[in-house]
Amino acid sequence: MKMAQIQNHPEDVGKILVKVHEDLRQLKEQVDLFKISGKDIDAKAIDEALKRTEIGLQKNANFVFNMVNNRVQTLPAIDDTKSSGAYLNNAVERIGNTTVTKPIGSIQKMSPGEKVHEDLTMKALFDPENFNNRSVLNKSYGLVLPKIKQSKRNNKVSGQIVSAPIVEHLSVLPAANRRDPSLPPPPIDEKDARKGILSLIERGLIPPSAELTLDPSPVHLRRATLHDYTNSTRKDLYSDAGSVGEDSYFMATAKFDITAATGGRLLPVPSTSTSHMISIQPQQSRDSSAFPDPRDLHHRQPVTSAIRRRPKQELQLKVYDLPLQVKAQPTEVFDDEDEMQAVALLPKHPKSTHENFMIENYRFPDDAANFIKFKQLNLLHWGAIQSTVERLIGLLANYAIPRALVNKPRLVALASQYELEYYPDKYEMLSLLDNIDEVTAAINTPGRRYMAQDGLEVAATKIQSLWRYYVARKAYRRYRRQRWASALIALAWIMSNRKVKSREKFRESKINRLNNYRLRRQQLAANWETTQNTRRIILHVPSLGYSVEDRNKVEHFNQVQNAQLGRIFQLLDPNVSIIYVTPVDLEPDLTTYYKKLLGLRGAVESGSPETIEDFSKRVTIIHPENTRTFKAHSMSLATLLLYSPDALNRIKQLIGGRVCYYLPGLLNHEDLAVADHLNLPILGAEPEIVRLYSSKSGSKRIFEAAKVDVPPGEFDIYTAQQLNELLARLICDNPHIKKWILKIDSTFDGRGIAFIDVERNLPCYGNMMKQVKKFGDKWRHRWAQEEVFSQILYQLPTVLDNFASPADRKVYPKWINFLDGYLSKGGIIEAYPSAAVTCLQIDMLIEPNGKIEMKSCGDQIHAESPLKSFATTVPQSSVEPHIMSNLCKKISIACRTRGIIGYFSIDFVTFIDEDTLEQKIWATDLTIAYSDQMAMTETMSFLTNGKLRASESNFTIPNYLPEEKKFNKRKEGEEVVEEKHEDSLIRFAMMSTKLFHTNLIVVHHNVFFQMCRAHGIGYDIRERTGTLFFLPDPKKRERLGMLLIGEDLKETMESFATNLSVIHQEISTPNMQGESNFKDAIKDIDTIIKTFGNEEEEDDDDEC
Repeated sequence: MKMAQIQNHPEDVGKILVKVHEDLRQLKEQVDLFKISGKDIDAKAIDEALKRTEIGLQKNANFVFNMVNNRVQTLPAIDDTKSSGAYLNNAVERIGNTTVTKPIGSIQKMSPGEKVHEDLTMKALFDPENFNNRSVLNKSYGLVLPKIKQSKRNNKVSGQIVSAPIVEHLSVLPAANRRDPSLPPPPIDEKDARKGILSLIERGLIPPSAELTLDPSPVHLRRATLHDYTNSTRKDLYSDAGSVGEDSYFMATAKFDITAATGGRLLPVPSTSTSHMISIQPQQSRDSSAFPDPRDLHHRQPVTSAIRRRPKQELQLKVYDLPLQVKAQPTEVFDDEDEMQAVALLPKHPKSTHENFMIENYRFPDDAANFIKFKQLNLLHWGAIQSTVERLIGLLANYAIPRALVNKPRLVALASQYELEYYPDKYEMLSLLDNIDEVTAAINTPGRRYMAQDGLEVAATKIQSLWRYYVARKAYRRYRRQRWASALIALAWIMSNRKVKSREKFRESKINRLNNYRLRRQQLAANWETTQNTRRIILHVPSLGYSVEDRNKVEHFNQVQNAQLGRIFQLLDPNVSIIYVTPVDLEPDLTTYYKKLLGLRGAVESGSPETIEDFSKRVTIIHPENTRTFKAHSMSLATLLLYSPDALNRIKQLIGGRVCYYLPGLLNHEDLAVADHLNLPILGAEPEIVRLYSSKSGSKRIFEAAKVDVPPGEFDIYTAQQLNELLARLICDNPHIKKWILKIDSTFDGRGIAFIDVERNLPCYGNMMKQVKKFGDKWRHRWAQEEVFSQILYQLPTVLDNFASPADRKVYPKWINFLDGYLSKGGIIEAYPSAAVTCLQIDMLIEPNGKIEMKSCGDQIHAESPLKSFATTVPQSSVEPHIMSNLCKKISIACRTRGIIGYFSIDFVTFIDEDTLEQKIWATDLTIAYSDQMAMTETMSFLTNGKLRASESNFTIPNYLPEEKKFNKRKEGEEVVEEKHEDSLIRFAMMSTKLFHTNLIVVHHNVFFQMCRAHGIGYDIRERTGTLFFLPDPKKRERLGMLLIGEDLKETMESFATNLSVIHQEISTPNMQGESNFKDAIKDIDTIIKTFGNEEEEDDDDEC
């Protein structure tokens, strides 16, 4: 064949070579058959001849391909439409092969310098603007391009150079706005607005924090379209890798005889391989390789649009499949087919498609044509793909998965991604499978891992590891428990030591404070006479040192402590100044009100309302600053003062080295701490003595020592058996007592009291009275009471559970609650008289030098319960004064011998004995504290300029009459006779600090005083009679204190009841009555007034 024919028809040369190659192959197969049949032929000579022929044909084929690649074609005529398409296709092919001027086999022998030269040549050839483009075309192809004359550019700039700025200055924020941002910003003109929002912000015309809204908005919202996940929105680049269509540009599908890759040596072709024809579309390539990188395919575009529009000329080549050598895989896991089918995941003969291939029995599908094509397409990346597949096969073998379909595109993508990075994990490997759901289900099956070939070893390893884990975990947990126990023991030991040390320090501090208290008490006793005659300061701290449990049961505990606000009126001695500590923050309105009350002293002394004195300088009211901090806790006032350093410092400054002593309420250890901090003596007994003898059982001991009459009863009861036995014995010894009272030791204000009516509720009471009549005087012997005592003791627990009733249901709702407190704190049993009783309260003072003085006395009035008082009338009028004075003196002497000093109060009960018709007086209670009655008595004395002689039960005020009223003219012309007037007037007072009404909280204090003035409720300075109010809290106004002074006891009580009725009507409506004790108080007062009326009638009858 001539060279011209080869040049005109290069395709024929390829056909001839392929045909010759096929013939030689068939000849070789026939020679092999002769060898097998045993015929004698010179096989060696034939083999050598065939080899020489193949080598010669291969050389000729290389020569022909080189000639085709190095030829230069000329452009066809413009009107030659038939050959233009073929020319363009050939031109594209030639451009892709321009750099290959040497045979393919010589590419691998190029030096590094030649490679660089070839790269530079290619760059110059593809870039028309390159300086070497013309020389490369001329040298390689003999093309001479015409020269284009370029006019020289004149770079000289005409005109004058301007040195001044030619850009106008932009307006900025004025200096005044920068100094004062509150000024309105300057207006923005159209010229500045064209510069844009960013320019306005940078220049300060728009504040940086301004919220800007663009109208119209540059961003428009519309509904997004959600596509079905099964319909891909992008054509899969690798979905049609096995075929080449008209619109395809894949050069990776072209199969060539890669002799150059083996250094000019033909690869052996297996006898079972088949040939097939493929269609190749010419494509521009960046290098001379026939296998481009599939990752770069989507970046390549056709050269021009004209090339896409013209028909493409196909090049037919016959390609042979090359043999693939893969790494040997492990043998099958299962010995027989049945066992394999038991764990098979897919059908027995699943079909793979061109998009995937099957891994069966943990081996590469070497003989599958689909897999061979896949390998040829990705030959350049086969190392990474093979590693990924091996890892996948290992994963399948670990879980005994015999078959799996591997997706080719995902495999290529994953292999290329992890070629230079870390290995993919388990879940990424499973994502390569098309049957991932079945494989995942099989892998997640329990025990699947142990069905593999190494399952026994893995299972044994797992069992050993779990056993070691169990042993180690058990030992670790034992260690943790021991360590926790040791830490707990160490912590408990440390805390115990700290607690012991803290208790020792606290005990030492208490002992030190007690010793200091005793030393100051001795000094106060030695200097008491001098102290009473010099200027002094009295620090009033109305603290109630009850137990925490008792304080928590009291509602509005701070208001209860502030009920003794009348202490500020203890100013009868001009040498006395008062510092009053209040637990409630008094508002300016209340402070002004109490200052006005203090100023009435001058008018009262002179009898003229115009005379006003300022006593506020002698009174200082201090409120501890940390009261609000401990608002949720019912703390005593002394504790609040101890935790308020500012208040303590102010008290120190007010004292300033002057004579001062501390006057407490119910003394406790916090009062000692405050007094020790202020270095002040206390006018009161030791805390332990106060706690002991203020209890109900302790007071019984005092009364027994004083040898005064007490109600029949027992004390120091702490068990239920003791309660039942002692109460049964008391009932037998006192059959005429129909009602018995039980009191808790630490109770106060009638809160911890219960009673039982044995006449109504004890079944054997009637039988007992028959036995009393039967035995007569012999009933006092125990043998006579034995039968009845057994009956009472048997019935008493049931009677108490069913019929015993607490006096205050708010504190103890049921008997069982009262019984728990009674047995835990101890209590007493006391008889309650059958006749009508009157309760009295006497306030006593034992001075530090031992002098005893009766300070106040009054009859108690009960409202809610006969065992709970709410008011008193001063002075008392139920018992002869000398009898009462004698009883109080005995009790005071008993108290003094036990180390009690200061203020204390004694409660008595008086009644008429039904048998003897004689008045009996029983001492019932003792409270070692400054009482509310004492505080109101000081107020009464201050505002009336009167004097209460408690030992005589007499309260008198001086009689101040104007001079013009001292003389009276009888008739004209007669002599003026001077009338005789008494030097003093008798007054009575009724006082209460325990009034409450829930509707008072809606009435402000100013409105309340205006309402009282409208109804004539007030105080007459001339007559020194009328009503005074005490307001303990400006915020919680439901509590109220009232002091009413009158000329007659009956008139005073009537006025008190009238005031309560008027206030109730003014602040209540039919639909809002509220909770109060006003109605009960009015009823009790009316009952007492009726008693007065009956006594007056009896006196009149006696006179008649």
